[in-house]
Amino acid sequence: MLVIAHRLSTVRHADRIVVLEDGRTVACGHHDELLAQSPAYRELATTHVLHSGGPENGER
Repeated sequence: MLVIAHRLSTVRHADRIVVLEDGRTVACGHHDELLAQSPAYRELATTHVLHSGGPENGER
C-alpha cells in the first residue's frame, strides 16, 4: 500500500517511509531510523511537533 501524507502520525508506524524533496528521494527507512539519520526527516518531524503543539492523538 502506498500512503501519501503530510501528518507524521499517519506514517509513523509504517514499515518504510520515503522522504521526497523537490521530486527526489532524499531518505528512506522507518521513523526512528530517519530521525537519527536524515536531516530532512528530522526537520519535518521537529517542525510538525512545534506547529501542532505536541504529539498528535495522545502519542508520547
